[in-house]
Amino acid sequence: MARQINVVRQVSEFIKGLKSSRVEKASSATPSTFQPFNPSTLQPPILIGTAYSYLQEYLPHVAQYAVRNGWTDMVGLGRMVLSYPEMLADATTKGALTPKLICRTFSDCTTAPRNGIISGCYPLDDHYKARPEFQELKAVKKATGA
Repeated sequence: MARQINVVRQVSEFIKGLKSSRVEKASSATPSTFQPFNPSTLQPPILIGTAYSYLQEYLPHVAQYAVRNGWTDMVGLGRMVLSYPEMLADATTKGALTPKLICRTFSDCTTAPRNGIISGCYPLDDHYKARPEFQELKAVKKATGA
């Protein structure tokens, strides 16, 4: 997880450095070699930090820090919103998360679709626990030793 955050941070710093080096090169170059750098015409890519679900209850705090400090532009959430769609609302309005809803990275949401079964948080979401696909997923996991 720390490596993932650091890679995105390094890419962000590289892009910021690239923008400033283009400004420097453009200002010292001859018109035939470089076009003047115009930040309004060159948009940097939007960087999306990933793998934050592994942080579980610490996710909102680390994500806020990473965005606030320019390490990433935003944080993408995948499996976490399957088990806890209200997580960001709770973090901002209540200042705390409901522990029993937090994704515990059981990986059923990714194991299921790799085996032709719909994705969902089977361990934590009663909707998916009640579906017949849950029994199918259990059988797949047992057969593969997962």
